[in-house]
Amino acid sequence: MAHTLFESQVVELTPEVPAGGSVCFDPDNIRLEGSYSDQILAYRARRIWTETLERCFLLDLSHDFEIKVITNTSEGGFTLRCGFLTACARYAFWRLTNQQAPEAQYLIETGHIPHCESQHDEFACAPDLRPIEEAPIKPLVDEPNEGNLRASVKSLIERIKRRLRH
Repeated sequence: MAHTLFESQVVELTPEVPAGGSVCFDPDNIRLEGSYSDQILAYRARRIWTETLERCFLLDLSHDFEIKVITNTSEGGFTLRCGFLTACARYAFWRLTNQQAPEAQYLIETGHIPHCESQHDEFACAPDLRPIEEAPIKPLVDEPNEGNLRASVKSLIERIKRRLRH
């Protein structure tokens, strides 16, 4: 009878959700874009990005920068988009994209990763910010209106021109 109390049981552990995500910058439109496979990751990154921009650069949300999560229905993922509106915000963007604020850059690159010991490798292997031209191709139109379509086509033409020059 005592033997049955201490029998080993098989316990199935559920795997952790991978914290995949990448952050790119668009120098033409002065914005950062993060691509995430999960809504939780996107909103976690949104919170960290907002805190980082407010603390490191003293920027105000909705005055200096705007940030939103966009659902990519075609890809099944989420895009976090941060636009820099004022001169101070554009300077912060320049510092982030030119390695002038490495601590803030690292926080933005790893904002989607949960802070726990099991995610150590994710923090160590987080990809650096890179220009959006080097990012995987994704749909340029996120909201169906004429202004966004024109801006997207114009941005696409500029990207093609830049690639043809190289």
